[in-house]
Amino acid sequence: MNLRLKRWITAGAALAMVATMGLSACSTNRALTSETGKNEVTMASRTPNWIFPISAKGYTQGENGQFIQAMYRPLFAYKSSSDTPYKINLDKSLGLVPEVSEDGKTYTITLRDDAKWSDGTPVSTRDIEFWWNLVTNNKDQWASYKEGFFPDGASLDIKDAHTFSITTTDAFNPAWFIDNQINKVALLPQHAWDKTSADEAVSDLDRTPEGAQKVFAYLQGEAKNLSTYATNPL
Repeated sequence: MNLRLKRWITAGAALAMVATMGLSACSTNRALTSETGKNEVTMASRTPNWIFPISAKGYTQGENGQFIQAMYRPLFAYKSSSDTPYKINLDKSLGLVPEVSEDGKTYTITLRDDAKWSDGTPVSTRDIEFWWNLVTNNKDQWASYKEGFFPDGASLDIKDAHTFSITTTDAFNPAWFIDNQINKVALLPQHAWDKTSADEAVSDLDRTPEGAQKVFAYLQGEAKNLSTYATNPL
């Protein structure tokens, strides 16, 4: 594997954290981390051909999941045994333990305040909103989407720069919903990716359906272009 692939996003792919970055060997959405606390790396048997952390149809091979999880710290990582509610591994997660409303429909999540993108820009709820706008306006292009499941029947509310909530129309078992639905949320560097061409300045294009579709198409196109991973400024 060409290690220069890690430089695909000089403006914001890998997260620079106060805590040590953990590399997950898990190839599913559920990011498991070492029980020993040590970093672990699994070498891919095939060259990853997808680096955009929103899955695409035809690009769901296990190596892609391994590579993406090595590049991006998840909202929630998990441990098979933990005293933390929902077995969340706080050291490896960008989010703190969700607060669940009494009716079981609203999940309020606070992001760590020490998380930064690799260019030094703080991670914020704008990166959550960016992901939300892209996937809700491009469901037919998202391999992880299943009609009737999250984010269908849910709404996003940005409270402030570090806090947001997700509210569902129906109540679910919180452990199941956090482990199987909210874990699909991926923070994306809005400050670097919200554009439709290499020369275009970043703006708030994602906040309209048409803009979100154009941005998504651009990022997907770049993700498919394997030959430019080492030099692509994204």
